[in-house]
Amino acid sequence: MNQDFEKNKKALLEKITALHHSDLPHSEPLSKQAFPDVIVFGALSPFMEVLIDALEKKRPLEFFQDPGKATDYCLDHEVSNVILDMDLPTDWKMATDVFTTVRMMKTTLHFILLTKSPQSTPVETLAAQGAEVLTKPFGTDMLFKKLTMLPRI
Repeated sequence: MNQDFEKNKKALLEKITALHHSDLPHSEPLSKQAFPDVIVFGALSPFMEVLIDALEKKRPLEFFQDPGKATDYCLDHEVSNVILDMDLPTDWKMATDVFTTVRMMKTTLHFILLTKSPQSTPVETLAAQGAEVLTKPFGTDMLFKKLTMLPRI
């Protein structure tokens, strides 16, 4: 009976892990000791794949393409940084929705907008509400300088 319990437990944990990471662009699980403090929202694209790969090497993160899932994760977990892609193929309206909803509930959360058009109305509107803007192309060193550290207790 103990063997069945362990087998069922393992199968259930694998299912939960698969569901939890279903939005990631690849199947590598995050470290079990690392809790994501960076959330990335945007449409999957070559730019996003390179960004996620570079970020994952230094910081635990979660990637979302669905604005509802990104918002829910931000509201349900302790994160310190939300990175929003504002350029196509990402719909800037969805990125704005994530920002607006999360900002209402977590006013101190750090947002970074990634864009080729920092003077666009949507970007300037969110920047006026406290989001930082990082103009594409940018180096990963610049991005890491802008990321805040989640205080660990």
